[in-house]
Amino acid sequence: MDFSVFPLFLIVGVVFLFNLTSSYVRRNISKKNNLSKYSFFMYCAHHVLFIGLSIKIVDKFLIVVENETLKQLLALLITPILLIFICIMLYKVMQRFIPNMLKILTGERF
Repeated sequence: MDFSVFPLFLIVGVVFLFNLTSSYVRRNISKKNNLSKYSFFMYCAHHVLFIGLSIKIVDKFLIVVENETLKQLLALLITPILLIFICIMLYKVMQRFIPNMLKILTGERF
């Protein structure tokens, strides 16, 4: 992934998440499934995952796309969704197997 489009990545990611969140709240789903417990963990973990894991995964899946501009656009759209999914799954795995470490990482009390 070319880092010259990183500012575009930030803009697209913020707009995407804003639209996703507003539609989520509009449908009143937030009472059934509260994502706020993942927010601090996502904030802390997303940069590490972005640099390492998500770029490699997106590049592997988009290897069949030959147009570089289309490849970068798809990467900009797929990476935030992938990051959210990975962060939530990592949170749930840590919550199940090492809950004390998760409490330390997220600043909760014992």
